Amino acid sequence: MKTKNIFLKTMPFVLLLVLVFFTSCERDETETKESPTTGNALFWVASDLGCGTINVSLNGESGNITKFFSSGSPDCGTVGNANFTLPGGTYNFTANSTGGCNWSGSIKINNGGCSKMELTNNGGGGNGGGNGGGNGGGSCNSMNASISTTYSWPKNCGNPDDLSVTAKNNSGETLVIRIAIKKKNGTWDCGLKYGVGPNSTMTYWSCSATGEYRIYSMKQSDNDAGCKFPACGS
Repeated sequence: MKTKNIFLKTMPFVLLLVLVFFTSCERDETETKESPTTGNALFWVASDLGCGTINVSLNGESGNITKFFSSGSPDCGTVGNANFTLPGGTYNFTANSTGGCNWSGSIKINNGGCSKMELTNNGGGGNGGGNGGGNGGGSCNSMNASISTTYSWPKNCGNPDDLSVTAKNNSGETLVIRIAIKKKNGTWDCGLKYGVGPNSTMTYWSCSATGEYRIYSMKQSDNDAGCKFPACGS
């Protein structure tokens, strides 16, 4: 009888040890997922810009754009575009082509994400910016102006997604400049400034922005002659 009583008294402790053992095993088998330390960037064009092969340089690396995608932006890694994989951060880029086209600007890369930059026929870049260029539309002889851009997130509206873009006129002409910023609701917020002289700047900002923006410019004389920019954001 004493042996039986000892067993009954110690049995709860045995069961507790078994439970702890299996719980420890379950915890050991749980894997911890590591956060990504790099992100992807893609540079692309939506139509044949007449530039030939476009070479893009980003953080000491280079890639070529050899195709255009008229049906919409391709996925990162798609052949025919300039693709890059870099640690998250904001990087300056330059692009030039065998046909004499040139772009420059910056792009923000998020770890684990895919950032896309469309190079347009006005020298501009979407989702990060770039060289602005003249595109008055119609039969206007607009200037392919030399524009450099910078941007920041100044929290003008009290939010971290308030985007401010500055365009600088690097040409020797007086320009009209328009900055178009895409908002998170899908609309575009556009600002226009006349009489931007050489080495002068235009700054425009918008609340709740996606980070995508476009720069347009034309000579003041072309604007005075009746040239118009395309629709806001197009």
